[in-house]
Amino acid sequence: MAIIQVGGTSSDPSIVPIDSRQPSLPRPGEPIPRVRVDQETYDFGAMERDTTRSHEFLFQNVGQGRLQLTVGDTTCKCAVGKVSKDSIEPGETVPVRLEWTAKTESSEFRQSATIFTNDPDRRRITLTVFGRISQLTSVAPPVLHFDRVSLGQSKTAEVFVMSHHVDRFSILGHEFIGIDTPEHFVVAIERVNPTELPDPLAKDGYRVRVTVKETAPFGVHRGWLRIATDLQNAEKMDIPVSVRITTEISVFGKYYNEASGILQLGAMKSTAGAKATLLLVMRGEHANDVTMKLVEKTPDFLVAELGERSTGEVARIPLTVWIPPGSPPAAFVGGMSGKLGRIVLETTHPNVPRLEIKVQFIIED
Repeated sequence: MAIIQVGGTSSDPSIVPIDSRQPSLPRPGEPIPRVRVDQETYDFGAMERDTTRSHEFLFQNVGQGRLQLTVGDTTCKCAVGKVSKDSIEPGETVPVRLEWTAKTESSEFRQSATIFTNDPDRRRITLTVFGRISQLTSVAPPVLHFDRVSLGQSKTAEVFVMSHHVDRFSILGHEFIGIDTPEHFVVAIERVNPTELPDPLAKDGYRVRVTVKETAPFGVHRGWLRIATDLQNAEKMDIPVSVRITTEISVFGKYYNEASGILQLGAMKSTAGAKATLLLVMRGEHANDVTMKLVEKTPDFLVAELGERSTGEVARIPLTVWIPPGSPPAAFVGGMSGKLGRIVLETTHPNVPRLEIKVQFIIED
């Protein structure tokens, strides 16, 4: 897993994938930015499997115009990019942090990420880290996965965190990363006898149990459980968490990713905005009786409007979501260090009092 973060804050009106757009080039007559990077590849040496490491690359604007940066593709599907500062003044230097987790089964790792710029001569810069994998620790199974948990149901999954080289280690703490409702999860950690560990070569280990509470809201909850240890070179261990809470209400739409529970509006110019229509589909005995109303939305300029219901064997209510032209620059991209927009609906369904839809987008000047 790779995560890119540009130190400090930060196209076409059509809806596009967030990380596929380059900043606009300077207009004729405007000052030209020039980007200089201290290095574009970094040999990290050895790191432990399942641990998280990072490296900072230095980006300097040596031109006359304002330099714009955006994050492009990364080499891992679970990577999340966030540009926290996409505007660099002439002479300014900012760190660009590439963070990755060694999940590969091979003895070596190589992760890279693309940074797009508005420097006419350096539109695309690829940052690469590489090194070797050692086996100080392991996690089994590799993911805390909860498939189709019914709303109002409690469910528990567990993993084992193990040491292969140290006879005894300690877990110092834990936190959820990328999950915006951690209060609906309970974590229990206990040391177990090495004979109970799934890997016969492990010398010490813990059972980590995560319980989804009955209060967890409808939708998809994805992120990481970060375990802090006293192991040298394995101080942080990130375990993916995937939970899907199901009910008789479903959400469908062209730009709605059901697997992640996110409406992906993509990248857009502030002058253009973007719009998408979702369909809220209700089944079961309460389908034709349920009413909904909008009670919360983030950010404030995000607009959501419920349409007219259609009834039948299933009931359908359209929900139109849009970002009006003229909205301010913003980045709601999620991930470990990012935030998402959201729309909260209050319903009269006896089992689904609230329905939350997450929204992902970037607005550029």
